[in-house]
Amino acid sequence: REIFKIANEQRGKRIIITAHAAVIRAFWGKITNTSADALAYTYDYPDNASVSVVYYDGEKLVPGEYSHSKHLADLQ
Repeated sequence: REIFKIANEQRGKRIIITAHAAVIRAFWGKITNTSADALAYTYDYPDNASVSVVYYDGEKLVPGEYSHSKHLADLQ
């Protein structure tokens, strides 16, 4: 519910919410309606320092890109 509160208060703006990998993966499972059992083999843990993008259409959270890490390529 807090995510919706933030999204509504910041409508039209980009916001950043940071979290650890397990929280991001669980959140991604929630917005994609992936069961906890299926989550383990559907989504890997996101890469460290990756970016996952979620859109808010005014009613629901819409998954964008999960665990985007191309910006880290030059660091490897």
